[in-house]
Amino acid sequence: MEANDKRLDLVRCLLSESLCVDEDKWREFVSVKKNLLLFNTLFNSKEPVNLFLWINEESSMSMSLDFPAIHNKVVCVTKTEQEAITVDSASKVLLIEDVHGEDVLPFITALTQEVVCPLLSNPANDCDWAPGAAEETLNLMERLKNEALVMKARQEGWTFLPLPKNLHDNKQRKARDVKLLHACESVIIQWAGLVSELLQQNPSQPLLDGLKPQPSEEFHFWNNRLKNLQLIQQQMTSSKAQQVASFLQSAEGAYSFILKQIYGDVQKGLLEAQDATQKLQPLQEKLEQIEHLQYRQLRDKMAAVMEKVNQVWLNSHFHCKPCWIVVLLQEICNLFIDWVRTKSLNDVMPVLLM
Repeated sequence: MEANDKRLDLVRCLLSESLCVDEDKWREFVSVKKNLLLFNTLFNSKEPVNLFLWINEESSMSMSLDFPAIHNKVVCVTKTEQEAITVDSASKVLLIEDVHGEDVLPFITALTQEVVCPLLSNPANDCDWAPGAAEETLNLMERLKNEALVMKARQEGWTFLPLPKNLHDNKQRKARDVKLLHACESVIIQWAGLVSELLQQNPSQPLLDGLKPQPSEEFHFWNNRLKNLQLIQQQMTSSKAQQVASFLQSAEGAYSFILKQIYGDVQKGLLEAQDATQKLQPLQEKLEQIEHLQYRQLRDKMAAVMEKVNQVWLNSHFHCKPCWIVVLLQEICNLFIDWVRTKSLNDVMPVLLM
């Protein structure tokens, strides 16, 4: 492929707007043989290809087949059809998108769901592929899509449970469908890891790390865990998840038992999170009231705060343990210390001298 190939004109025009690439910078960029080889792969290959372009630290252009580990703007160049691109078809087939660092996961998810996977799953597009190559590539893209969805959900504060592709309620389906059985077993392994990772999170970890957490962080932790586990429960009781469970049960394998264990762990975690949020609610309300008081009013309210802590100790089924109450008391102390620091000396000294 030559640097003056007419098919590059569209890319050059869009890059001049998106990355402010001038003529000199473009000529320097296409003079590099590696870059022309990558463009040649995009334009002449019938396989799905994604090219990522960005301005590097030296203020020159870089290009890669993989998304770069940067936080600047990145331009993705791909195609909407599995065909070689001509001068006439370039404007229709080329898809060029700007991606910012914070938009990476949504972009990758949308790209695989809406462009790559539909292309690979279309039987009309795999006639030129080696036997099984299209299916293997599609499986890879499905895994990448699921990983992106899991990471995106994690960033948003919840847990996504991926499902196997081509899952359907087919009465003629055989329990020994090896490919589907392997896919179902794979997602069960993923579910077990994701649920275990969530349930192993420790609300006292900030204290163990030497930080100074406040009770609000404890309340936030349990509220988030409760919502997350409720979402996991909804996913595990969905119709598609039930199909997975039914298929594994009919296969009479060990993974049906593992799935039951996961569900049991989720139910136990839900009970614990519900208990924590319910028993901590009165304490949370009392501390929120105190934050609006003047410093001289604090002494009279301390007994009420300690009474709420005592009620947590007496009524909680999961957290009536000295180690957890000690953590809660440390968080309350951190709150009062930080609260006093916001007060003026004239507010604090008269109370201390009383």
